[in-house]
Amino acid sequence: MRIFFAHSSADPPAEIEKMAKQLKLFLLDRGAPKVTVTTGRKDYSRNFRGDWKGWAEGVVSRINATTRKPVYDMVIVPDRRCGRATAQLISAWIGADRPAVFWDK
Repeated sequence: MRIFFAHSSADPPAEIEKMAKQLKLFLLDRGAPKVTVTTGRKDYSRNFRGDWKGWAEGVVSRINATTRKPVYDMVIVPDRRCGRATAQLISAWIGADRPAVFWDK
């Protein structure tokens, strides 16, 4: 299970990493066989090219060049309130009929 963790950009890096680890353990404890959690901050640093909308759509539509599978299976949001970029990402995700989940910790 490949997760995109759509946290707030205002969250401190240490807090983001802590939440990502908690999320991974949460999913593993509930029977997920293998979990990879990629934070929005990591994906942003790897893939952002100056266009918020393009980046958000890329998170949804990006395909692994080797396996031809989507890079992410699901997006998980840790807060009911979010900023514009996260809202665009969630909108694109839902528009593509892909699973989006709110995780209230």
